[in-house]
Amino acid sequence: MTHVTLRVNEQALVRHLKLGFTSQTTVLGELTQNARRAKASVVIFDYDEALGRLTVTDDGSGIDDLQVLLTVAESGWDAETVAQEHPFGLGFLSAVYAAERLTVESRGRRLCFATADLLAFRPLEVLAADTACGTRLVLEGLQIPFLEAALRHRARGFPIEVRFNGEPLPRPDALDGGRPFEPTAVGRIHLYGLHPDEDWRAMRGDELICYLQGLPVFQSGHYGAQATVVHLDSARFCARLPDRDKLIEETEVLQAVRAEVQALAQGRLRELQAQLSPESFVQRYASSIGAWSGSSTRCPLCPGSFWHASRTTPRSRAGRMTGSSAWRHRCHALPSRGCGATGAP
Repeated sequence: MTHVTLRVNEQALVRHLKLGFTSQTTVLGELTQNARRAKASVVIFDYDEALGRLTVTDDGSGIDDLQVLLTVAESGWDAETVAQEHPFGLGFLSAVYAAERLTVESRGRRLCFATADLLAFRPLEVLAADTACGTRLVLEGLQIPFLEAALRHRARGFPIEVRFNGEPLPRPDALDGGRPFEPTAVGRIHLYGLHPDEDWRAMRGDELICYLQGLPVFQSGHYGAQATVVHLDSARFCARLPDRDKLIEETEVLQAVRAEVQALAQGRLRELQAQLSPESFVQRYASSIGAWSGSSTRCPLCPGSFWHASRTTPRSRAGRMTGSSAWRHRCHALPSRGCGATGAP
């Protein structure tokens, strides 16, 4: 009897994995992610474009075993991180593919090599170094167009400080960035307009940005200050390897996210409804009622007295009501009328 088994052509696999990374900028997210997982408080990027050299330094716990760093599909992180974040053990390869030469210093050890030697599986000598804590990584022969812009984009929601050439990068979407977030079944959500210092009427429900482990994995609409920000639960959701730039089962995840966002919006509108007179509530938030009431045959946000057709509502030139005018048309406060309208037009 003849038997066969699965085998791996290691050199060919590692060589072809380069094609799995969508963009050269993937390395920026991987290096920030490694710093965060090492419990660093800051990750510092210093870039000399003329020399094509990027130096990345963090104050984290450092690398315990350099061999683990160079082992494909072995992450070396603790059991809690593995359970919560599902590290692939492929991230360091993004640095290998992006640079011609790499230097790694951590915990008193130093590794300096040409990436071609590593990819050819040649042995590399580990030397002594002065780096007692944290990690220092130098990438040489690096050519990444618009590197600063790419790093700024990744820093917006990141949970630790990110610096570029001495400048702390803005992190307005981070959980500690000053915006209040609400806990939900999918993660933590900031819906613009839910809080007293924000203008609810400026909220744009079609603008959504999702982060997983602090890095962006989805963006819709024209992203601006009024966007809905979601930090997904990393124990529940996963991103595609090796980049982690796109969600697995994205359609289903976004459906769940939008349902939670709608529930938050409806809850806030109910609070406003309780605080204001029917006339004031409809006058101020008619367009928001239309955006967030859903598609049921009964509006879940409005008392029955709101819903009554009026012939005095302004119309467009074609004679058709649009936007908030259509909702004000249906939402005049008259005594004891049933809510018979459908969802948002």
